[in-house]
Amino acid sequence: MIGARARVLAGVAVLAATCALPRHAHAAGNAPGLSARPEPNLPETYPLVLVFQGDAVVDAAPSGSGPAAGDDPPRGGSELRFRRLRIGEDVGRGAWRARALLEASSRDAAFAPVEGGRLPTAGFVRVTEAFAAWRPHRAFALELGAQRVPFSLSRQVDEVDLRLPERAQALVALAPDYRTGFTLASDLGLLDLRVTGMSADRSVDDRLLTSGYFGALRLSADPIGPVGTAPWRRGADDPWYGWWRFSGGVSVLYGTLLAPRTLALGGDAQLQWRRVTVTGEYVGQHVGAGTAAPTSQGAVVEPGVFLASERLELVLRGSWYRQPPSMSGAAPGPTDTFAGGGGLTFYARDAHVRVQAGLELRRTLDARLPDSGWAIIRATLVL
Repeated sequence: MIGARARVLAGVAVLAATCALPRHAHAAGNAPGLSARPEPNLPETYPLVLVFQGDAVVDAAPSGSGPAAGDDPPRGGSELRFRRLRIGEDVGRGAWRARALLEASSRDAAFAPVEGGRLPTAGFVRVTEAFAAWRPHRAFALELGAQRVPFSLSRQVDEVDLRLPERAQALVALAPDYRTGFTLASDLGLLDLRVTGMSADRSVDDRLLTSGYFGALRLSADPIGPVGTAPWRRGADDPWYGWWRFSGGVSVLYGTLLAPRTLALGGDAQLQWRRVTVTGEYVGQHVGAGTAAPTSQGAVVEPGVFLASERLELVLRGSWYRQPPSMSGAAPGPTDTFAGGGGLTFYARDAHVRVQAGLELRRTLDARLPDSGWAIIRATLVL
């Protein structure tokens, strides 16, 4: 399905500057086995956030519209496209922090149905994060405003740090990314808890209080040492680099997402040792009441290894997505889609320069539904 089109050149520059703080500080002392973890030393201010992403789409066959499409390129074939521009500010002083980010995409790029933060005045612009936070202690934090939904491991990873150009199909279709509401967070070292109440409105408009609500909870555990949400970004100088470490997480969401009485469940795990990182995740969603209510579910596994330490990472992906009849178009019943893919990411100059190439091929078991996939080359420059 995906044809090699060598004539497409990846001459796309991507400027990205992210200022996300690590959830865990490095352990003090020479032995990473210390049970106590130091309080994070939060800087008073954070730099400007600027992300520009562009793609060379080598080939693409979109899987349709709606949840099935996910983040597929909107058109088939090859093209050069503007993927994402994100700009904002992240400042803090003492226990207080404020963060505001605007994101723009190309005018013909469609958001997945569960993606939020959209502005009614411009369909291609949205507010990803715009919140104020009070963090008097690592064990207690209160955040209010537009922010990430604490559901699904993949949705906690910033787009700049994704190991493949786009997320797996099921995660994009079932896991919301940004909404407006409040979050209570507690980092207890081995355990990290986030509980939130959010508006179901996918746009930042006057329907925030009338579109319904949902609550979500995410609990993750790092039993041996800090793993975080992007462990592959830990360098060889990290004191935990040589230790086998793993994490596990569970996510629950209930309320109005795209429809009332939506129950979503998720489970995830990560394993890291030196250059090797393996991640896996399952998400399921049940809408309405009764056994006849539509249910969607999916899973993804992504093993990866740095072929050259902190320079070149190879990642493979295997995923499965089951869609109910209402999402699968011509199919009279639920359909299963299996996908495989992989990607290479090259890091240079302390990861300030990144070039990523990846592909994903999908096959749907129902012959009436077309196969789909994409092959994308993405360049990133982090200032």
